[in-house]
Amino acid sequence: MSERNRATAAALFAVLIAVAYLLSCATAPSPAASPKADPRMFRSDEWVITTVNSFAAPDADSKGKAYYLGSAVQNVEDNDLEFLEYARMLENGLSLKGYVRVYDKNDADILVSLGYGITAGEGTKVRILMLVTADGLKNGETQSQIWKTSAICDDYSSDLRRMLAYMVLACADYFGTNTGMKKTFMINGQDPRLLDIWK
Repeated sequence: MSERNRATAAALFAVLIAVAYLLSCATAPSPAASPKADPRMFRSDEWVITTVNSFAAPDADSKGKAYYLGSAVQNVEDNDLEFLEYARMLENGLSLKGYVRVYDKNDADILVSLGYGITAGEGTKVRILMLVTADGLKNGETQSQIWKTSAICDDYSSDLRRMLAYMVLACADYFGTNTGMKKTFMINGQDPRLLDIWK
């Protein structure tokens, strides 16, 4: 190849490299433009497995949807800041079934109580427990139990701020109903419905 042809080929190759670079810059999204996942979420290749068990009286649906929410955890008051954060998650989950939170027992049809805790699991895992119960209310006084939903999750994370959101989501379709048996659900680490629980 002559010197002239070699120079021409080199110049053409440089132009092709420049064009390819410009096209890649034009089509590839910048990191700043990519949506960021909520930091409380696990990775998309991770799953949170929760076992749900729910019981309900035959007439549970007729007992109303307005509820007062209180703590069922020993020595944890209804105005405890940690409880209030978990209560908000439950409130968002219950709203998916049409339940409406009120802040005066006299305005409520039912009293919903939220309990939660952590115990040792197998190996390095922990067992996270959540219990939601609903009792009838009449003139602010507690009546008989209407429904209750329990959830158990064995996981490596003991962060209740993260884990309870996944557990509430697993229970959301079954609050106020009878599952008839224990049901196990796998919630993906990046499930977008979690944003409705954390909001």
